This record gives sequence, C-alpha cells and structure tokens, in this order.
Amino acid sequence: MKQAETGLGLIGCGGFARMIAKAVRSLPEIKVLALVDKIQDRARNLKEEYGFTEARVSSDPADVLGRPDISIVAIATPPHSHEELSLAAISAGQAVFCEKPGALSAASALKIARTAEEKGVTAVVDLVMRQNPLCLILGIIVRSGILGEIERLEVENYAHDERLPVDHWFWDKHKSGGIWIEHGVHFFDLVNFVLDQTAPEWIWASGFVREVPADKEGPDNEGKEGKGQAIIEDRVMAVAWYPRGTVVSFYHGFKRPERYERTITRVVGSKGYSALYGWMPMRLEVEVFPNSADMVPCKNLLSEAADFGGSRLHALQPAEMPDLYLVHDIEITDTEGKYEIEGKYGTSVSSTGLGSNAGCVRGSYQLGPDRRMVYAGCVRAGLRDLIRATPIDRPAADYATVARALTVAEAAEASHRKIQSVRGR
Repeated sequence: MKQAETGLGLIGCGGFARMIAKAVRSLPEIKVLALVDKIQDRARNLKEEYGFTEARVSSDPADVLGRPDISIVAIATPPHSHEELSLAAISAGQAVFCEKPGALSAASALKIARTAEEKGVTAVVDLVMRQNPLCLILGIIVRSGILGEIERLEVENYAHDERLPVDHWFWDKHKSGGIWIEHGVHFFDLVNFVLDQTAPEWIWASGFVREVPADKEGPDNEGKEGKGQAIIEDRVMAVAWYPRGTVVSFYHGFKRPERYERTITRVVGSKGYSALYGWMPMRLEVEVFPNSADMVPCKNLLSEAADFGGSRLHALQPAEMPDLYLVHDIEITDTEGKYEIEGKYGTSVSSTGLGSNAGCVRGSYQLGPDRRMVYAGCVRAGLRDLIRATPIDRPAADYATVARALTVAEAAEASHRKIQSVRGR
C-alpha cells in the first residue's frame, strides 16, 4: 500500500531552503506542493534542481497559507518574518517547520507555542543539534554523573563571514536579532539540554564592532546616518553562572574564511572531560577517571550511549540510502597498565606500561561521512519529528523549547547593551 503523502509549502528559497529540499526529497511521506520566494527565479531554480514537479511557484506567502492540500508550512526566510508567518500558518490550521531562531524574542516564541496548542497543530524550530546523535550522547554522559559535578562548559565558535556581505540581513539586528539571537540560540539550547537546566542565574556579555565600507550611503545597520560605512558587530562573548555551580562561557566570531572555521564545546567535570567538535558536531571525545570499582560500569555506560546514538541514525536517513554512520572506540586502562579496546572491530586486550594513564576510561565517537550529509539528516529528522508528533510524544524542538533558549539569548543581549561594544579593526 502506498504511504499517504503530506503536502508541504516552502516559504523562502534561499540557502537553507536547499537543506529542506534535500531532506524532503528523501521523505516519501512528504510532497512539496508550493515554493514561495520574493525572487521567483530562486523558487523556479529550486523546483527544477530538486524535481518538485507538482510545486506551484509564487512570490506571495498567502498562496500557501490556508491552502487545504498543504498541511506543513516550512519557513526559511530571515528571522524578523518568522513570528508573523508562523502565526499565520498556525491560525490557518497548518503545522510549522521554521528555521532558527523561530522568533526574535522569548515572548514571541511563547505566543507561537500557545497559539499552536490552542489550534491543535504542531510547530517546531530547526534546532539541528537536538537531532545530532553526538549531542544526544553527550547529554546522556553528562546527566549520568560519570563526569562528576560539572564545573565548566565552554563554547568556542569561530565561524566564517565569506557569504555575509555588509548589506546582508544577518548584520542588521532589526532583521536577525543579532548574533546572540540568530546564531547563539543553537548553543544556548545545547547547553540547556546537556546540563538539563533552563537558564543561568546570571549572565554577562559584550561584543566587538568594526566599521567597514558600505555598499551605499544612508542609515547604517544600527539606524544611524552613515557616509558610506557600516558598523558590523562580528564577535560576541558571554560568561554565565548556571544553577549547581557550572560556569559557562560562549564566544562567537564571524571573521575568517570558511576553511578556517572551527567550533568546539568542552565540558569539564570533577571526574572527567569531554569535547564536542564542529558547529554541526562530527566528533566527540570523552575522558573519565573513575574508581576501580566503577571502571566497568563506566565502560558499559559509554557503550550504551553509543548504541543509543546509533539507533538515532535511522531518523537521519532513508532506509534505502544508509549513507551516514557512527563509529566508536572505548579504551579502558587499569592500575597494572592493561587495557582493552572495544570498537567496531571487536574487543582486544593488551599489556603496556601506560603508567599515568592507568584508571582512565576514554570514549571516542565519530559521525560520517561528512558535515553536509549529517546536517541534511538532522533536518530530515526534525521534519519526521514534526510529522509523528502526538500530545504525548512531543517534538524535540517545539517553540516552548526555543523560548527557553531565547530567554538566555535575550539576557545576553541585554547585558551586552549595558556594556559598550569594543571597537576593533
């Protein structure tokens, strides 16, 4: 029996729309019926590139909103339009899949969440880390307690600005909300998830701005009259104190070529460490120093976490195209310098003079084959989350979840405004 198809309309056909298109193309339960963009050629190109033969092309979102054969509205427009489009779709009885941040404030996100609940429809935001198996594994490990009390967590995000010209909406806080809102929401949500907390007790934040030549004269992106220049805030940093004594720092910088891009999230506990690599995480390293009696239970937990992460891969990819993989290696040393390695090739035991490494458990987890495929898989999993949501089985990234992350982002932005940004070059 042929699977029933759910009609989807996509509003916004820019860069992120391609990730949605790639995800939808491998989901037999979804059929794209409308493509909307103010530049219709972008919509036509997307239709042709991905073979959405039944999709109508338009420049007006009203052609999607309320259309009876469209059950899901996917929103891939700049952030300042997210609230209006989400509420319009929900009010028309359509489910929403929105690119982050989903709204420019926590209050707006909560308004969308309440409206969705009143209308009995599901609305989610594409917080891709919520679908990434390595983030789920890290959450299991931290909340299990094997790392001990979490003293420190730091996010270092060195992003590129090669495709962000001075007149891009990203630099305009009225359209994007700024780095904390538009970009930081991913990482605030990740910290909330890993620590199993909702907000810090306090947060301090600041930023760095520079003047760059503008493409045209007129008001700059802070609303001030300029003469051929624009003020770009390309780096921000914050320190937060979370309940139970965890100090968390965030740094986001957009000032480098794409090939130099790096992101690392470190967790420091009283009994161990972990490091998550990539803004779309591809590698996780864990190092734990348990008591002798806890060595085997620790090893078992790291293995079980890997099994859980592996079980999530089916949501990231179609069954007929299992291209993604998750491999892991777990190394355990004892006080005599013996260690065993468990990995995809089985278990082996050897004896070496490891000395200071005795009593250590190491876990290494690797996703593959590449970042773009994993990203597309996480978008696919988010769409499946939306389709299969029930009042009991809630989606991982609904608007209430986003509101909690935006609460932290707004607190960072408020602190930031009180402290004058540092001017740089």
